[in-house]
Amino acid sequence: ISTSFLPLLATTIVSHVIIFFVSLLYALLLVLIICGAIFFNVTTSYSSLYYFIGFLIALPLLFFLIYLQVNWTLVPVIVILESCWGLEALKRSARLVRGMKRVALSSLFVYGFFEVIVVLNGLLVTKDLNGTSDGWVLVVSYWVFIVSQSYFVAVFMVSKIAFNTVLYAYCKPNHGEVIVEEFEKEGLIGLPFHDDGKVSNAV
Repeated sequence: ISTSFLPLLATTIVSHVIIFFVSLLYALLLVLIICGAIFFNVTTSYSSLYYFIGFLIALPLLFFLIYLQVNWTLVPVIVILESCWGLEALKRSARLVRGMKRVALSSLFVYGFFEVIVVLNGLLVTKDLNGTSDGWVLVVSYWVFIVSQSYFVAVFMVSKIAFNTVLYAYCKPNHGEVIVEEFEKEGLIGLPFHDDGKVSNAV
């Protein structure tokens, strides 16, 4: 717990604090723009003005949060394997993921898509189950749904962990930090290396 869970928890808290303050800054900017529009008597309907300003603020915020998530893709693996946490792990992940941001972004969209599907499926199923009249049928249906959803979520989580580990194993030697002997000594996934110690692009 002290070597894995607590550093992961602390790093997660640090990352969420950063995201919170960034979102708060954007929210304050939105309030200031709306107050400025009211102060200067902008001649437009307030509803359309609020939607337009909210869109202008939310879009850069969304892109920035995605940028942060891409840069922090390797954070869990780094915290576990390199025994660093907090801002150090976040900065380390941002350095290692350079040159592989497209892959990290693709994984973010793929796993995000599956998570959205699971959530929507849960909402639809629970909505349909609420109309069931028999109490025992409702209880059994809820338990079956919970078990099946838990299974799929666990599969997604394990596959995401495996992907991040392979991505870490790819990024580290390609930044010249690990030679083949050290890589094999760490007991990580065996990958095809070139003569210069870098991983094959086919991976």
